[in-house]
Amino acid sequence: MSTSVAITRCNKDIEKSLKEAILTKGFTDLQSPIVIKPNICTNNDRTGFANTKVDIVEAIIRLLLEKQSNPVIRIAESDSGAKYADEVFEKFGYKDLEQRY
Repeated sequence: MSTSVAITRCNKDIEKSLKEAILTKGFTDLQSPIVIKPNICTNNDRTGFANTKVDIVEAIIRLLLEKQSNPVIRIAESDSGAKYADEVFEKFGYKDLEQRY
């Protein structure tokens, strides 16, 4: 298994920026289930930078759906001292994302 990192400048079009980064290496050899692990650190993100925004995860899902017709996609997060996963999924829009897809 190889690991790679792609860095690109992010502009206001999140999906375009993600596509640029992913096209550097691409989604290769992905098998279902595909697990997306956003960074959700806290239930009270006062800075706006401690948690991955749900629109970024949704853009990744749309890009995955372009490559595979019916993938199984799971978004994984765990409880911690600063939050309960089910509460932050509700608060930051991940439950709504699940309903859309």
